[in-house]
Amino acid sequence: MDLAKKVKELTNSESEIVLVPYDEAYEEGFEDMPRRVPDISKVNKQVGFRPQMDLEGILKSVIDFHSGQQSSEHGKTNAAER
Repeated sequence: MDLAKKVKELTNSESEIVLVPYDEAYEEGFEDMPRRVPDISKVNKQVGFRPQMDLEGILKSVIDFHSGQQSSEHGKTNAAER
């Protein structure tokens, strides 16, 4: 829920956050991990990987990419219509 709220905030969205039950979100037979706890300490130890952006930076980058993609797709549509 916190991630959805953060995305709404960063996109200035007025969309409603809708909680979809697991059985509606996934097809029958799909099994997800009950709890994910990401840990990059092993890859850091092995190859020295360290993230260059925090979660908010990553979200902004993805939002900017898709906003630009929509703008250029929209521009292509308008040019094609002319």
